Amino acid sequence: EFNKRFYNIRKTESTANFNQVYRIPELVSRLELMEQEFIQDGAISTQEDNLELLQNEIHKFNNLVQEHNFQRTDDLVPGKISTGVIEELALHLKVLDDYYSREFIFANTQREKMIQYYMDNEPGLYNKVKDDYHNESVEEYVRKVFESNEMVQYKNELIQQNEPIYNDPFPEGWLSFRSHFFAPRKYFMGRYVDTFWFNIGFIWFLSLLFYIGLYYNILYKLIHLRKK
Repeated sequence: EFNKRFYNIRKTESTANFNQVYRIPELVSRLELMEQEFIQDGAISTQEDNLELLQNEIHKFNNLVQEHNFQRTDDLVPGKISTGVIEELALHLKVLDDYYSREFIFANTQREKMIQYYMDNEPGLYNKVKDDYHNESVEEYVRKVFESNEMVQYKNELIQQNEPIYNDPFPEGWLSFRSHFFAPRKYFMGRYVDTFWFNIGFIWFLSLLFYIGLYYNILYKLIHLRKK
């Protein structure tokens, strides 16, 4: 009742903050390392993993920020990389940084205005709802505020570790619904579904599946089929 009033704004704020403070600076650093090798050797060899990581992350950004797409992701491979591609990517990362900076400022301003509105017009109600429904320990747990590594690298991708409650899983496939713990939504069949309703639906689906299996004695038949 308390947090749902601010959830979407705080989600935008969290996403913008993570990308601007952690992900984009890390990509800039990897790009600089790759650029140094390309300038010295005219090719990419030791920095191939960083090049693949850049391609993977830019592909994600192209899906997340469709108004600022990088059109040359196919050129982020050792055989196609060039000074022009590197310069374009550096400029694109600057554009993304500016985009998330505006997103953070806007969301932060909106949240402050909402709080100020409640405090000016319904101060008693605001404090009562916060006292009744807000739990700081739960918030610390679902946001992982004490996580020492905000981001880790796994299979040449950057994985967000902090604030999982605001982090939507990136779609890996049409039927893929794997996600991190505390994911607010799950991606399934081309759309995001609220985690609560997805889990309820999945439990009912499994219950129906097991009921059919028991009704027709499928397990018994399969065991005896193997014996034959």
